[in-house]
Amino acid sequence: MARRVRRRARRAGRFEEGAGPAGGTTERTRGQAGNARHQGAGGGGRPGAGVRPLPGPTVLVLAAHAGAGASTVALLLADTLAQTGTATRLIECADPSRSGIAAATDTELGENPSGWRRGRRGHLEIDRPCQPLAALDDLPAPRPVAPPATGPAVTVVDAGWPAGDVLTADSWPTHLITTALVVVVGRATVPGVRQVEQLLATLPKRVALVAALGPAKWPGVVSASCGSQIRAIRASGHLVAVPVDRHLDVTGLTANRLPKQLATAGRDLAERLLPDLSTTRQRRAG
Repeated sequence: MARRVRRRARRAGRFEEGAGPAGGTTERTRGQAGNARHQGAGGGGRPGAGVRPLPGPTVLVLAAHAGAGASTVALLLADTLAQTGTATRLIECADPSRSGIAAATDTELGENPSGWRRGRRGHLEIDRPCQPLAALDDLPAPRPVAPPATGPAVTVVDAGWPAGDVLTADSWPTHLITTALVVVVGRATVPGVRQVEQLLATLPKRVALVAALGPAKWPGVVSASCGSQIRAIRASGHLVAVPVDRHLDVTGLTANRLPKQLATAGRDLAERLLPDLSTTRQRRAG
């Protein structure tokens, strides 16, 4: 019976076999195997709370539901910041098989010993996990980077996992929920608004912004479905409308520039999240 269970687990991808004592075999969960691969130079493995804080301001982008558009919002924000001359890095935490930005780089720089695949998109640096992840706990520690010589560096983190997983994991993105600027992303639909409301009520602190994919003016039925959390966010001006681009919905994120209709939303996100950076850039331009 036990053998049958193990065989089924291997077929499902839950175990990996490796050399064991005296030439036998040992079975490890895929997460443990990935953990072993990530140990060494640059850290990795299951870092939990022991990870050194990321340099400069950090933004955590969290999807309220499946298909919310969190990767689009994360790339839009990071792209906007990088285009203004701010040193910006986008870190995607999703398992490589579920990556939303795998095709968004224009230059691939290869794998780093820290467990991350590096890429660039113009002036924007993009990091993605190299190895499959069985759980968010298996995510390696962020790739160490040197701070820029002038000005702050901004890190945008696309959580890439369901909000429930992010809230309950023992991984560095989980700790960002209380230390970073959190942006919750959802669709401006009745189901989407309800999911956003539930997530806002679950988070341990108030979010910096809600990004709602859809029209700036919500249909009456959507507005009527808002709970107290979203009503407060809207009343305080902490909700940003991000237009839905039908072509982007079909093609997904690519190395092409994001549609022009998203540019205003990108600037709005950046200015509301990081007003000090926006003020500094305006002074330099003047």
